[in-house]
Amino acid sequence: MTRTLLALCLAALLPAAVSAQSRVHEKDLTGTWKLVVDLQGEAQNADNPIARIALKAANGLMEEIDVRFEFQPQHRLKVVARAFGEDADVEYTEWSVNDRGQLTFGDTKNVQAEDSIWMFHDGHLVPYEMQDGRLVRSDNVRIERL
Repeated sequence: MTRTLLALCLAALLPAAVSAQSRVHEKDLTGTWKLVVDLQGEAQNADNPIARIALKAANGLMEEIDVRFEFQPQHRLKVVARAFGEDADVEYTEWSVNDRGQLTFGDTKNVQAEDSIWMFHDGHLVPYEMQDGRLVRSDNVRIERL
């Protein structure tokens, strides 16, 4: 009886887990994408007033930073960053999609992405990190297609 209940619970939860994240296919990455960091929700939910102010300030600073990703052939990734009206900083790294449909990036001078995997969620690329043996999604960061 316990095994049957456990199997039913897992069967009910599995479709929700699968629909929450979608595999990345190389063909879906063509084009230019933009990094979006949104700390507004985090600021509104902060318990501490100082943390709330700091998160709002950080969110304002993020609006002045424009990071774009251009997925190129042969697994090259062009990263273009503009901040505070300065000239663009262009870096190149590599990208790959593993057999589980998870996108990974190589590091650049300004972007350290070594521990993150990216998957589709609501049409955007969203980072996931492994915590306690589970993939946990970041709700504050996403990459949107332009």
